[in-house]
Amino acid sequence: MRLWPQSRFLAAVISHRLAAITCLVLMATTPGLAEPLRIGLAAPMSGPFSELGAQMENGIRTALATRTRRGTPEIELVITDDQCTRDGAKAAANQLMGARVDVVIGHVCWGASFEGARIYAAASVPQISPATRHPSFTDEDFGAPGLRFRLTGRDDRFGPDAARYITMHYPGARIAILHDNTALGKDIATRLNDALEAGGTRLARFETFQSGLSDYGSLAIQLDADAIDVLFLGAYHADAAMVIKALKARQSDIAIIGSDAILIDDFLIEANEAANGIEAIAPPDPRQLVRDPALFARFKDKDTETFGLTLPAYAAVELILSAYDKAPDNIAAALSEQGHSTIFGEIRFTPQGDSNLPDFVPYLWKDGSYRHKNRQQ
Repeated sequence: MRLWPQSRFLAAVISHRLAAITCLVLMATTPGLAEPLRIGLAAPMSGPFSELGAQMENGIRTALATRTRRGTPEIELVITDDQCTRDGAKAAANQLMGARVDVVIGHVCWGASFEGARIYAAASVPQISPATRHPSFTDEDFGAPGLRFRLTGRDDRFGPDAARYITMHYPGARIAILHDNTALGKDIATRLNDALEAGGTRLARFETFQSGLSDYGSLAIQLDADAIDVLFLGAYHADAAMVIKALKARQSDIAIIGSDAILIDDFLIEANEAANGIEAIAPPDPRQLVRDPALFARFKDKDTETFGLTLPAYAAVELILSAYDKAPDNIAAALSEQGHSTIFGEIRFTPQGDSNLPDFVPYLWKDGSYRHKNRQQ
């Protein structure tokens, strides 16, 4: 699982998070409703990934508070801590089933999602993950198809998406792919290479480069000598910055594209002015998908940030409440068969449970920050 890089999240927000199951009952506005709508949150609320659980909780609470002002059924939010582990997910999922939740928002880590999905499937409870990118999450039915939905893209679509972007924007270019031989770097480089070759594009170079060097001048000389037009770097931010600086020092006009590993502040610190004009292909930033700018004021009023999984969790609540309004006795069917209005626009799911949100988008570093790259850029 590849997580959206966030380096500025306030640690204080997560210091008080619950490690055990808790419940929050929000205001009831439908008199006489026998049973509340129970929404379960399964996320890392403690341990090294607790920041992500805190983001999800913030998004859910804000969405529920916003919706209750317009009127909702009684809603019970049940929070469990999966610690981003398989064993933790089993315990969390069983707690949620014991609490008789109607739908689950979670998990984050693939192993946790896998273990939870089997338990939810056995109970016919739908699950919406804001973060699980592994293809198997929606490809496998876990014994009960039509119950799993995701609000993030699939890792196996990186290659085709990146290849499509490069061939459309750099037609006829001599392309080199270099990777640092790490699991992340090698994986994305191989996916891109395979997709380019499948489309009939032959690479000028596809190879490993030595990471951790203090000077990549010789590599820059080789790339220029080979008349490379486009360089894709499958590498972490520090090495990517050093390679880029070496090329910029030679005033090379090679177009450089990285992955989400360079979409962090540390890359800018390392690359400095050399970051300007560098592209990346990565999962979309949820903040840049929001259709209603007024949304950010709601979070600001609550002194809450919108980093990482906060907004996907918010959208998950919108989906659940929309589906509940349309089919309170079959939320999964309503999610599968109809479109739903959310902060990201209308969301529809394939029969497998993949959404119509983009899997990967191009970014551009410019003037000390990165944003989704417009088609005109």
